[in-house]
Amino acid sequence: MSIKILVFLEQREGKIKKSSFEAVSLASKLAAENDFEKEIVIIGDAIENLAEAGKYGIEKITHFRNKDLANYSPSAYTEILSKYIKDNSVDIVLFSNMFMY
Repeated sequence: MSIKILVFLEQREGKIKKSSFEAVSLASKLAAENDFEKEIVIIGDAIENLAEAGKYGIEKITHFRNKDLANYSPSAYTEILSKYIKDNSVDIVLFSNMFMY
């Protein structure tokens, strides 16, 4: 059974933050060096630049899309992400350098 690495993409106002792409790049490097499975999860509504994430050779992109999730909600995002991690047997989770305000 392969180790699964998950990157949480942070978005603001429908655009993935640059720091999230840096985390995806790191996940791709770690996966290549260690034969890990790699995937992405993002929460929000319409995401303008989601296709850019595919340029990093990610096998799976999961988008929890709902207009009620367009704006960051600590409780909603935490619930969705933690359930996804548990349900999909994720071993490693990478987050970008996030600043919450």
